[in-house]
Amino acid sequence: MVLTEKMIYDAFGVGFGTDLLNITVIVRGTEVELSGRTPNSAIPKDLEAKAAAVAGVSKVTNLITIDSGGS
Repeated sequence: MVLTEKMIYDAFGVGFGTDLLNITVIVRGTEVELSGRTPNSAIPKDLEAKAAAVAGVSKVTNLITIDSGGS
């Protein structure tokens, strides 16, 4: 089975609302990179754990930053 970005997004499930609008998933073979910004400080660790739990994922690089709302 080939790992896809859709498989990772599907693993995130529902309940994040607009917090996922600025999150990008890139899959390279069995490695997943998460990037983007979110205002919710709990989101990065939660998404990392969910991505890591997907069958076939060997490594997750989490580059998601917290958007404090300031400029």
